[in-house]
Amino acid sequence: FTVFGGSLSYAHAQKIVKVQDMALRMGAPVIGVFDAGGARIQEGVASLGGYAEVFQRNV
Repeated sequence: FTVFGGSLSYAHAQKIVKVQDMALRMGAPVIGVFDAGGARIQEGVASLGGYAEVFQRNV
């Protein structure tokens, strides 16, 4: 939590989504523990959209 308070940016969310999609195509499990300081407020709604994409793939 030393960099930007551990918040998730849109770019980082896209990296997570890319790995999730790749695992789905390959039939591989993804085990993840999400611990963050929330969405990066400086990015506005874009970072919240990133969170939505990550969590949508967890369902």
